[in-house]
Amino acid sequence: MKYKVLSLLALSTIYSYGVELRVGQGTFDIDMGISNLMQTEMELDTTVFSIANSHDNFSSSPFYYTYDIDLYTSDFQTADTTVVSQPSYQSLQYNTSTLTSSSTSVVDTSTLSSEYKITGVDLNFGLGYDLHNNGKSYFGISVMTGLTVPLIEVGSSEDESGESDGSSDDAYNLLDETEFAILTYKLTAGIHAGTQLTPNLLLQGSAAYGMQTGSIDNDWFGASFDVDGTYSSVNLALKYTALQGHQSFLGIHFDNELYFVAGYTYKSWDVDTVELGQEDAGTLSSFGLFDLSFETNYLYAGIGYNF
Repeated sequence: MKYKVLSLLALSTIYSYGVELRVGQGTFDIDMGISNLMQTEMELDTTVFSIANSHDNFSSSPFYYTYDIDLYTSDFQTADTTVVSQPSYQSLQYNTSTLTSSSTSVVDTSTLSSEYKITGVDLNFGLGYDLHNNGKSYFGISVMTGLTVPLIEVGSSEDESGESDGSSDDAYNLLDETEFAILTYKLTAGIHAGTQLTPNLLLQGSAAYGMQTGSIDNDWFGASFDVDGTYSSVNLALKYTALQGHQSFLGIHFDNELYFVAGYTYKSWDVDTVELGQEDAGTLSSFGLFDLSFETNYLYAGIGYNF
């Protein structure tokens, strides 16, 4: 239901006021681990397709809207995962429905080479108010909401003969063809600013920070995990207006413009707590047992039109 509402808001805004289309190249970094079991860090090359509008006022009012929809994807790429090769040495305690890790045993580890692929959507929509706007520069504050839906696909690396690496056996095929499906909702506060460098060139930027909550599904665990954490983003761009005009229809005056944009975007998702869903028995609380964060940064170029 939340996804449908956010999508309708974004689509209605695009239809009524304009749209900016972007194509970007960058990386998607993932840091994922389970204490005393596995740890992996990877940097995946990604392509990002975006629909966005960084800042647009409602007519001549100080109120404005902002949105961005990122569609990102990567090919399968190889990364190393450090895993426990003899899980029988692992000591775990289950106390009052909380699972905590024990470090009393020394375990052997192996390096498992796996293939990783990321695909997903990140959607943000916000409403703001300009504290300053004189037509040549602006500064506003906003409240934003949205969702993030990344899918991390994992498969064990194979050599040319089709045989798995030896470390896969040591790791009990822990990461042999599994998926991490993530869905998070977020609520953030943001700032947006811009200044005119020349009559046709605008430097603009934005930043947001807030909380996120959601879930992670994984077929290897056979369970859904509830997650809470923080979300942050930064965007810097140059906007060049190529054509601009003034139109009137039925006595209503409005501006339209065709412009080009180039910029840089950084987004970060940090998970602070992970718990088993209420439908599963007990509560698996992180407290250092789970470690998950991912971030993306990319350069982009695009074209836009405002009505």
